[in-house]
Amino acid sequence: MNKRIKPAFLLIAGLTALTVYLVYAAFMVNRHATVDRFSMDEVSAVSDISLQKNDGVVNLRKRENGFWIVNEQYHADRVAIDELLSFLRNAAVRRPVPVALKEQIGREIDSLGTQVEVYKRTYWINLPGGLGLIPRKKRIHGFIAGNDGPDGESVYMRLHRSSDPYEIYIPGTTAPLGRRFTAKENKWRDPVVMNLSPGQLKTVEVVSDHSPDESFLLQRDAAGGIRLFRHDGREIPPERINQHRLTNYLRMFTSLFYETLLSEEELSGLDKWLFRDPFMGIKVTDTSGHEQLLRCYYLDVGHAETLLPVYAKVDPNRFVLQLDENEYAMALFLVFNRIIRPLSFFTLHGNRAEESGKIK
Repeated sequence: MNKRIKPAFLLIAGLTALTVYLVYAAFMVNRHATVDRFSMDEVSAVSDISLQKNDGVVNLRKRENGFWIVNEQYHADRVAIDELLSFLRNAAVRRPVPVALKEQIGREIDSLGTQVEVYKRTYWINLPGGLGLIPRKKRIHGFIAGNDGPDGESVYMRLHRSSDPYEIYIPGTTAPLGRRFTAKENKWRDPVVMNLSPGQLKTVEVVSDHSPDESFLLQRDAAGGIRLFRHDGREIPPERINQHRLTNYLRMFTSLFYETLLSEEELSGLDKWLFRDPFMGIKVTDTSGHEQLLRCYYLDVGHAETLLPVYAKVDPNRFVLQLDENEYAMALFLVFNRIIRPLSFFTLHGNRAEESGKIK
């Protein structure tokens, strides 16, 4: 009897051990698969990214030409897009959230997190040769990003349909990561407001409200030359123009970008420091007929703590830029000074000295 029980016992023990091993192996495979799924291998195939939070929704779409657009309206900031794609490619798990903090961090992710969904373009029916019928978007990744981790180099995240939060980081990166998942539209828009070559400029009208005599108009004639007019319509003869400065000025309308687009809340916080009248307006018309209007407003130095001398009245570094009578942005004089020029910058005689015949 004992001889019969012993083989049966060994068989049962062996099967039990095998079952435990298979369960453990499956658990570890699933665990590692879950961890690895925070990063992606097919980032180049990403065509659409959706970011949703309680304070906004941002939909990013990659066009056929490779450029991204925001909410089907604006060009996307390429730097911000590259940072997000870099995260998708290189994200790694630093550590699981400790059991003692799991519930708390989970609640914070649910209430304050940004839901991120990543898609690629494919077809319902795939044909040989890379062809297909009935295009569609297929979700290939999804997670919820919460607050930055305590080390300032990671972000709390969990995958969709998972209750396990992790601290996620990018190896070699020490900057906070949470800002990459903002759902505020203005943070994703391309900050470049003007990018025109000299040949694309048709007219440039500069209005100086503080010094009307310094206002002027640059106009391209039928032969392609540039003519310079005073604010009252009188043309300045070519021999009275500094042609070197004028030629360089026409090259300065490329890569003009603001520092940050201001929300209504941010603008209201600056309102009491904003000078009511613009110190300069610049209206640019390109050869296709498209017009852009920029208005520049000084900021009182009191809008921020600075090390400026007490006699300074306006911020010498930043100003508020109004775009096409609509949105407002914080801009740097360092970037825009090249086009904020008075008439006297181009004339061989200053406006006042010109009448008296004195060379400036």
